[in-house]
Amino acid sequence: RDVAPSRGLGDVYKDSHSKGDISVSMLAEQTGFSCRHINRIFTSYYGFGPKDYCRYVRFQYALDEIFKNPFRQNSEFIQNSSYSDQAHFQREFKQFTGITPKQFINSFTA
Repeated sequence: RDVAPSRGLGDVYKDSHSKGDISVSMLAEQTGFSCRHINRIFTSYYGFGPKDYCRYVRFQYALDEIFKNPFRQNSEFIQNSSYSDQAHFQREFKQFTGITPKQFINSFTA
């Protein structure tokens, strides 16, 4: 089976787990595709694999949470965004933005 980019696995992924906390095997179970086929589809349509897509979705969710209330503690963003701990959150945040969460929040609240 082929999945059209307009309603592809990424959309199924977002719909079912908007925080980015689904495994490739769970996605395979929901769609009926093999894990290997899912990896090929993601790479073909999105340019990266499902795990990287998961990171992106999780980061977007955390960013949305920050914009909703930037004055919360990092621990609240971590708890709500499926990050394993604060170091994981900060490391991934910096990989996407080039700055720490605190620096990011200060840049638009100052």
